[in-house]
Amino acid sequence: MPELPEVESVRRSLERAIVERRVEELWSSGLAMRRVPEPKALREALLQQRFLRPERRGKYLQLWLGSGDCLLVHLGMSGRLLVQDSSSELVAHTHLRLRLDDEQELRLIDPRRFGFYDLLPRGQHDPSLEALGLEPLAPDFGQRFVQVMRQRERPVRSLLLDQHVIAGLGNIYVAEALWRAKVHPRSMASSLSERRLRRLAKEIRAVLDDALAASGTTLRDYRSPDGLPGYFAVSLAVYGREGLPCTRCESGIQRVQDAGRSSFFCPHCQRS
Repeated sequence: MPELPEVESVRRSLERAIVERRVEELWSSGLAMRRVPEPKALREALLQQRFLRPERRGKYLQLWLGSGDCLLVHLGMSGRLLVQDSSSELVAHTHLRLRLDDEQELRLIDPRRFGFYDLLPRGQHDPSLEALGLEPLAPDFGQRFVQVMRQRERPVRSLLLDQHVIAGLGNIYVAEALWRAKVHPRSMASSLSERRLRRLAKEIRAVLDDALAASGTTLRDYRSPDGLPGYFAVSLAVYGREGLPCTRCESGIQRVQDAGRSSFFCPHCQRS
């Protein structure tokens, strides 16, 4: 699933490609996804409207229009947003095409259909966004992070993956940040000192910044709107490296199952 760096990389690419571009035509597949707006309403809202600067909240993309309406997009497990020439060959599983006034098309592709796109009329708020937790790229993240974590009697990894606590993190970057901060994924958040929590907050931001510099991590489906993969996979220290030596101490990386998901860590560097 695309995580915060992948979604933010998409947002930055879209900012270069669609801002001030007008929607000339649209086409939708009509196939069921998690959420799809009524076709007539979508058409009336988008046609002849110009895109403003796109925003991101957690793993959600907000594509703002000059009218004040918003096209809300979530990439789910396998979704991609591509900006391609309108004459280029269509990729399978394309669910939405928006032809722009420069003869480019914004295309949403999602083989598994766990993602969605929806229309938010001007002034309407989406409950999913309002329920999201702290934004890791916000300037005050570090201070707020310490306050939130010290109040929680839950394993630190579980909290970092909870979108109602921290917005946008997933398995890959949680594993990498915990390794960088030398924190065991099963440590109770409330047991960590303020110093260790501050370091963890710093490493969360650092790993996200490093991933953004590499345009994210491509393990399978993810591509940026210009079709390029993310290159952070070559820098992963623990995720997906079970049995391989830790790059810091050479102990073997271990994998355990927590809540049905794999957790990777170094048993020596992350003893507590």
